[in-house]
Amino acid sequence: MRKAVLFVFFFACGVGTTLSVIPYHPQPIQQTQAIKPQVSPVQEEKDEIYNLVAYSLVLKHWQTENDRPGRGHNIGAILVDPNSHIIHGNLNCNFVNRNTTQHAEVRTITTFLKKNKAMDLDKHTIYTTLEPCAMCSGMMTQSKVARVVYGQTDPGFGKALERLQLDSRALPNGFPPYPRPVWSQPSQSPIRIQLDVAYMKVDKGLTEWLRGEEAHKIYESAKKRLANYNCAFVENKAFLTEAQDFVKNWQLEE
Repeated sequence: MRKAVLFVFFFACGVGTTLSVIPYHPQPIQQTQAIKPQVSPVQEEKDEIYNLVAYSLVLKHWQTENDRPGRGHNIGAILVDPNSHIIHGNLNCNFVNRNTTQHAEVRTITTFLKKNKAMDLDKHTIYTTLEPCAMCSGMMTQSKVARVVYGQTDPGFGKALERLQLDSRALPNGFPPYPRPVWSQPSQSPIRIQLDVAYMKVDKGLTEWLRGEEAHKIYESAKKRLANYNCAFVENKAFLTEAQDFVKNWQLEE
């Protein structure tokens, strides 16, 4: 690897004076320091069930292109505790509250912590219908969320959690990865793949597309998939029943 040399010049009265010569040895930037958890087939099935729940909550309060400004964007999230039980869920409500910070993940975290007088979400998992943005990623990091599984890729505002884990110390004035890494993972559900493929074919803003008929049909198929789901692993049957009941009984907190 060739050595790079940085020259700093000071110009006074039209005369250049060399102040210092600093050798710089570039090193490759490390992409992440986060320890990626091993996800078993049993957990992958459970992950899909919970992402289907998040889609279903959005569908219960679906906003069409005619519902303007309406509640907010068609994005939802649920919170699952370390024992794999769904304990909370919420939707994007930025329009009804006239507050651009009211994303689904933010609301899921803040309303649960306030209601339960909890300090953080250590070892909890968030399942969200859309890859989290920088704001939501920062809140997950600060509240000690362990993992997030998202149901659609966001080409514009996604990969925020991965960026927090970039190690740029090899560069001048670089930084180490941010503390408390949150493992971000795309859902393996065919619903997520359908959404990603469908959106790639259009030239429209993502949140606008999520109000349209094509997105609505895919969300409808997610609801049906949850209702008719057949577990491949017997240990997930109780969690499936709990998930289906959660959707039936859930009410939105605006």
